[in-house]
Amino acid sequence: MKALSIYYRILSRNKVFSLISIGGFSLSLAVVVLLLSFIRSEKQYDQSIPEVGQIYRILSNDHSAYIPEQARDKLLSEFPQIKTATKVVFGNSPILYKKQNTDLRVLHTDSGFFRVFSLPVVAGQREALFRDPHQAVLTESGAKKIFGEVNPIGEILNISHEHDVEVVAVVQDLPEKSSLQGEMFCSAELRIQYSLTSNGEK
Repeated sequence: MKALSIYYRILSRNKVFSLISIGGFSLSLAVVVLLLSFIRSEKQYDQSIPEVGQIYRILSNDHSAYIPEQARDKLLSEFPQIKTATKVVFGNSPILYKKQNTDLRVLHTDSGFFRVFSLPVVAGQREALFRDPHQAVLTESGAKKIFGEVNPIGEILNISHEHDVEVVAVVQDLPEKSSLQGEMFCSAELRIQYSLTSNGEK
């Protein structure tokens, strides 16, 4: 108690200096706390993905997350240690259902995605995923945006007013702290098809 009294008297004699010292210390402490919170949050990304330690993401030389599409097949053929691989193309697309548009985050990928990321299937059959390029898989949140509580399996959706796809499964949402975020999964082959169509190719 006596020490506190002495400290208080010292502060009272040098109010400006004390204010600067306390303010600087408080600000420094707040910055450290925020920085530690940010680092902790960043370290949690992708950690809830099963077998995350066995999953590797390949980046191109220009420091973007895009590589040539043929890279996947080349890697699988030359490195037997790789059990499976997948390709992912990100994009947002308007999804038309019964004359109503809904914007969803769409990942164009292949069946390998669901072997790399074992998202639990909550409706439909895992074996049915991407047997045909005109099939689609929704996450639970994506399905709810379009269908509410109605079962979406077998329903037909239109992507970007160009291609119809059939919903064959619903999977659990990707973890919130995941570097991959999507509400709908479509075939990468389908994306190639409508890219060629958009460019006037057949």
